[in-house]
Amino acid sequence: MGEGSAGELGLGANKGACNVKRPRLNQLLEKQGVVDLAVGGMHCIALTRNNELLTWGVNDNKALGRLLPEWSSREVDADGSDSDEDDEGLDLNPYESAPTAIPADSFPAGTVFTQVAAGDSASYAVTDEGLVYGWGTYRNDQGIWGFTVDSTGNLIKEQKTPVQIANLKNIVQVSCGDNHTLALDNKGVVFAWGSGQQDQLGRRIVARHATKNLAPAPVPIPRKAKISQIVAGPNHSFAIEKDGTVWSWGLNNFAQTGIPYPEDKDNDIITAPTKVAALADHTISTIGVGSNHSVALTSEGDLLAFGRLENWALGIKVTDTLTSNSELVRKNEAGKPKILLHPMKVDIPGDVKFAAIGCGPDHNLAISRDGKAWGWGFNANFQVGVGRDDDEVKVPEQLVSKWIAETKLDWAGCGGQFSMVAGPVKK
Repeated sequence: MGEGSAGELGLGANKGACNVKRPRLNQLLEKQGVVDLAVGGMHCIALTRNNELLTWGVNDNKALGRLLPEWSSREVDADGSDSDEDDEGLDLNPYESAPTAIPADSFPAGTVFTQVAAGDSASYAVTDEGLVYGWGTYRNDQGIWGFTVDSTGNLIKEQKTPVQIANLKNIVQVSCGDNHTLALDNKGVVFAWGSGQQDQLGRRIVARHATKNLAPAPVPIPRKAKISQIVAGPNHSFAIEKDGTVWSWGLNNFAQTGIPYPEDKDNDIITAPTKVAALADHTISTIGVGSNHSVALTSEGDLLAFGRLENWALGIKVTDTLTSNSELVRKNEAGKPKILLHPMKVDIPGDVKFAAIGCGPDHNLAISRDGKAWGWGFNANFQVGVGRDDDEVKVPEQLVSKWIAETKLDWAGCGGQFSMVAGPVKK
């Protein structure tokens, strides 16, 4: 659902593939038997039961990991517009908009994949032997920065096809932010690499040696912490222990790490992994991460939101009682509520319990334990999937569509201007 004008919905170069207001079945993917799925900023990657890696979406920075044939868009009217609105989608690049497999010979014979991950312009796949393959690029505040440094010291700006990531072994999970990546090994050690301009790598960055950060290096989390899950957000990151304890680091200008800061401080950054005390009374199962907000899912099925409050990404009802509490809410110069400083339960009528959460930059999708999808937040491109063109969906709403009515969903993922939900393949 959402905006698909760059092929990110994976519906192919077909009519109606650009603006999807409610969840629509992707028949191109369904017949492939997807077992893992990752949503990037404007591209996606899927792992199938036949061990194929399918990619689709924007390939400007080689995020698809395959060489695309030359293609020119179809002719449009002299005024530069397409005269037939019903044809919307037919002028998409068919090589980007349709899920297509990365050639098997891009990897050593016998390689078996277990997980995929996607960032803004980079993608990764983990093998059953704990190796990691990646491709694409990272950006910094100057634009395209690079993907890796080769054995001779040369900076590879864009990696067009998959390459094994050196010095990573026994990896069990990879998670991508916008321009940085985390990996977790079987001993609970967390590695980070990519852009670290907002301290999202959790370690000190030396500007003159910045390219060294393109190589994975351990995040300084105490070894006694038994990390079992990692979650990389756009510019901040989380690591979750087996007992549900949460560590965070990175950009914190809206207290999106879960760590509040004094009112006289601005543009806060958590420079090293720090325990999130505000979540200590909860057992956290996973966390969804947006640009300036986060949503934690507890073992009891509750959603706890924190971070930027002024753009409706939290799904919290803004009341006078809430905004008058200065210990909970910080206001902007105009006196409007700006930041929710401490995690607060997203209150949904009926006390719905949840099983999965996915966050985009400013919108969210959550899957309830009974397999229903709920969405809220920024919706200018229909990415929330409620079927309306409201710019914001202020509180969670259940998604309604004939395609998901009979499916018990179990997964949600959010890109920049689009979203996906998934459930078991019907037999």
